[in-house]
Amino acid sequence: MREFKSEFQNPYVKTVRSLCEKGKYQKTSIKGQYSKYTVSLSEFMEEDLVINLVLQVKNGEPIKAPFVLAIPGAFTNLDDDQSIMWMQYFSNLGYHVMTLPNPWGTDFISKKTKFKMGDYLNEAKTLYAAFKETYVHLEKRNPVSSKTHLFGLSYGAFMTSIINTLAIEDGFHFSKATMVAPPLDLNTTIKLLDEQIDEIKDLGVSGSLLGTLVNFKKICKLEKESEADTKLLSWSKYLAIKEGFQVELVNSVIEFDDVHQLDLVPGTFSGDKAEWKKQLKFSKYFEVFAPELKPLLNSEKSKLEYWNKKAALLGANNTRIMASDDDFINVKFRKAKEARLVFLRGGGHFGFRNSTWFDQFISIAF
Repeated sequence: MREFKSEFQNPYVKTVRSLCEKGKYQKTSIKGQYSKYTVSLSEFMEEDLVINLVLQVKNGEPIKAPFVLAIPGAFTNLDDDQSIMWMQYFSNLGYHVMTLPNPWGTDFISKKTKFKMGDYLNEAKTLYAAFKETYVHLEKRNPVSSKTHLFGLSYGAFMTSIINTLAIEDGFHFSKATMVAPPLDLNTTIKLLDEQIDEIKDLGVSGSLLGTLVNFKKICKLEKESEADTKLLSWSKYLAIKEGFQVELVNSVIEFDDVHQLDLVPGTFSGDKAEWKKQLKFSKYFEVFAPELKPLLNSEKSKLEYWNKKAALLGANNTRIMASDDDFINVKFRKAKEARLVFLRGGGHFGFRNSTWFDQFISIAF
């Protein structure tokens, strides 16, 4: 980790550039038998949850191999490139791989959960229940070796910290619980993202599809940061915050509103809908759609440290956390000193994903 070097200092540029080669993640590059698997979780959702499952096989039958449960970042669905990336990475290292849709993604929300989006305790319990049902099914076929890893990115890393604790309380011990680019305090992260959503409104960049595509390509072609003028730096912030978070939030809230028939989103033909989309922030979601969750969000349980300390008190010695010191979801914590937390110098929000360094890191870490 000490060898990591970020060639770009601006965290938004680095974050956007990490998406430039996402096409390299393909289902055809997954090693093993890939399938969609359905689990019934009637305690938590009205419809069955669909997950991704990759099994290492020989002659069509599962073989003994280590297992990894990978939880992607916020808004990630089953067929998104990030889900495919984790299946590709871990299956090529010889793992059976299970990836779950992120609870803020429409794949998860569409199953009509019996709790509100953002109820992170029930979200984690749902994901853990999905893991347990799948794991028990596999154990009957006896293909899982003694090593079972838990991995999460961003909001998925926050889920990882809770699931690791739930598992220990349940008598199950993951070999390692690895958290990459997690929100160190979810409540603060939401406030930081909302501040940045407000800031991009004054950047003077248009949100047109053409402008988005053209400037994304310009950022991808940068060879050094000095080539980026002020306008392009503004675009990098717009793309990272608007496209990476706010647009996805809008899509998920619309799905949540539709599935639960809440009628809180302006109608499709209403002139207010475009303005509603523009103004939606995380805090607005909690105020309008889930005010009863605000006490939970404001509690100590929103801190990653709370769950990792609890796991340690229960006997866990398996956590490892990696964050960037300039990640815009955590900037108020860049000097945090938490057990097993290591900061990279630079990198933005998972801005190292398409680097040779990260390929090597995953290989060494797993």
